[in-house]
Amino acid sequence: MIEILRQTVEFQNWGANFATFSFLAVVFFTILQGWSLFIQNNTIRKSRSGESLSTAFFIYCGCYFFMFMVYGITKNSIAMTFNGFLGIPYIPILFALYRFKGFTRKDWSFLVLSSLMIPTVYFLSGKARDVFTLAGLFGILVPLAGQVREMYRAKVPGSVEPKFIIAFMFSNMFWFVYGLTTGNWIFVVFNPISLTILTTALVLYLKYKKRAALS
Repeated sequence: MIEILRQTVEFQNWGANFATFSFLAVVFFTILQGWSLFIQNNTIRKSRSGESLSTAFFIYCGCYFFMFMVYGITKNSIAMTFNGFLGIPYIPILFALYRFKGFTRKDWSFLVLSSLMIPTVYFLSGKARDVFTLAGLFGILVPLAGQVREMYRAKVPGSVEPKFIIAFMFSNMFWFVYGLTTGNWIFVVFNPISLTILTTALVLYLKYKKRAALS
């Protein structure tokens, strides 16, 4: 166990430096996002409804984070592996959505296809594994936009939890700054797009929440 720890990126770069600060920041934002997912799950169960929530979004994100966990293990990165544990709180959310909203045939098919990302990233190697993980990251934007579309079609706040949206917005801000600091164009490009979609979702939530309060 100690030998495995010594091989990790974080152990080899530990100290008063940017790498260690980034690792601690990733841990903090992972915990923050995990907490927001717990709140989202409670909101669904208390309202006994999955209204205004996109099942496809939660399916894809859950599978992606599990894939990212595997990717982190192959990269000997504690930060990536720990961040991948965010896939776990998506499981009870999906169970709640299945119970109170139901899964369509399309949802089941999407779940099967998204789940294939997890073993695929393990069997790939080298550059192919990196490209596949990168493609999976940008793939999040499609179901995320679908979440906004779901809210716009329902025109009610439904079971959307604003704390969940806000927590992910703060995480996007961190990764954007991280990208600027490290010169990583992937984070510089991805996070502003994701943040824009999340901001739209929050604006729609506040709009429909206000409308519901006045009616």
